[in-house]
Amino acid sequence: MFSGSNKIAVDNKGRLMMPASYRESIMQSCGGNMVVTRNIHEKCLTIYPSPAWLKLQEVLEKNKNASAKFVSIARALLGNAKACNLDSTGRILVPRELKEYANIENRAVLAGISQKFELWAEDSWNEVQDKLSAEVKGDAEFEEILESLPI
Repeated sequence: MFSGSNKIAVDNKGRLMMPASYRESIMQSCGGNMVVTRNIHEKCLTIYPSPAWLKLQEVLEKNKNASAKFVSIARALLGNAKACNLDSTGRILVPRELKEYANIENRAVLAGISQKFELWAEDSWNEVQDKLSAEVKGDAEFEEILESLPI
C-alpha cells in the first residue's frame, strides 16, 4: 500500500525518479511493471502497479456491457493507458501526451493512494489541497466522514 506525497522533478524527456521509499515495494509486487493513464476524476494521471492494473482491467472487461457511461469510463482508462516500467535507475517515462493532459512540466507531485499513485502538476496539486481545506470547514458531510475515521 502506498501513501504520502513527494515533490519530484520531471526531465525534458518525461522521465521521473520514483521515490526510493516506493521502489522496493514496486519491484517486489510487479517487477517494476506499471501502467499510467488519465485520471477520470481529476486533471492528473494515475499510475498502477501491474497487479492493480490487471484487477481493474478484469472489472472493466467483466462489466463492459453494463451501460454507455461504463463503456465511456473504460474507453478513457484503457484507451489512454501506456506501460511505464521502472528502469534500472528507478525512473519511469511518462508519455508526452499524458504529461500534456495533466499539465505536467518540470515539477510534479507523486501521491501514493493505496494500491496506486496519482501524478499531478505541482501547481494543480497545491490548488486541489487548498480547495479541499476550504471545503472541509463547516461541511457536515466532510465532518461526518472525518469523525468516522480513526484519526
